[in-house]
Amino acid sequence: MNQSPIKFTELFKLSNLGIEKSSVSFSTTTMESDKFICVRSQNTIKIIDTATKNVTTNKISAVGAIMNPSSRVLALRTEDSLQIFNLEMKAKMKDHNMNEKINYWTWVSPSTIAIVTSSSVYHWSMEGQQKPKKVFAIHDTLRDATVISYKTSESGKWLLLTALKKDGDVMKGVMQLYSVDRQVSQPIEGHAGDFLEYRLNDGGSTTLLCMASNLPNKQKLFIMDVNQTKKFSNVQQSVPFQSQQDFPVSMQSSEKHGIIFLVTKLGILYLFDAKSGSLLFKNRITSDTIFVSTKNESGMLGINKQGQV
Repeated sequence: MNQSPIKFTELFKLSNLGIEKSSVSFSTTTMESDKFICVRSQNTIKIIDTATKNVTTNKISAVGAIMNPSSRVLALRTEDSLQIFNLEMKAKMKDHNMNEKINYWTWVSPSTIAIVTSSSVYHWSMEGQQKPKKVFAIHDTLRDATVISYKTSESGKWLLLTALKKDGDVMKGVMQLYSVDRQVSQPIEGHAGDFLEYRLNDGGSTTLLCMASNLPNKQKLFIMDVNQTKKFSNVQQSVPFQSQQDFPVSMQSSEKHGIIFLVTKLGILYLFDAKSGSLLFKNRITSDTIFVSTKNESGMLGINKQGQV
């Protein structure tokens, strides 16, 4: 009997580390990289080191908390106030008051935080005293939607904002692809997406935009070369989703393996080959929704609603 090359491992349960189940949700638990998990509860921020499983408790009141992807730097926010702290030095690095309500935020690099309001996307550098800089205005198709993801290409020249919007009984996915060089936005239908730096046969590389959606008559995976090098053939592949009620909630891509990891609301994992779009693997890995995920060296790391990591 052939053994699957795919391995599923439960690293730990958040409940075994003293995290209450009520604190495990999309709005209270963040994971900006495979190094740290940040859990917010009333007047407390708990930071879990995923390698050591050590938990650091901080008596802080905030409506949002995200750990830097590579260092012990914590960003906090209240309704409209942002602060960045160096935890090792126990010092505040910088702060800023926003004039708009913040709907979503995330570290897009070890030095930059992306801030999404109802009207615009900003980038805030941790360096110096720079204020958040507006990058682009949000397209009308995303105005009343709930933002669930914001990603940048490795070069920083391509940006992808993803949101969900209820349309009757259907949960629609709406995206906005933005070109920094051309300063142009393109609205796209899709539930989950990611950028992948793909190695070409000539030794060079290009940026692929990978997207998946489960809409009526549009159960598909789409892979396109955003740089239009003509050295990669765009791919459109149908996806055998379990039902119309199931839809993609997370996508991570592996440059090392040339594989796209796609997880749906019902906890089903799909693996696709990035070059051909071929389905390599499909299996249900959890009965609970994985509400946050990130890349790691060998694949992806996720947290479900039961607090399993």
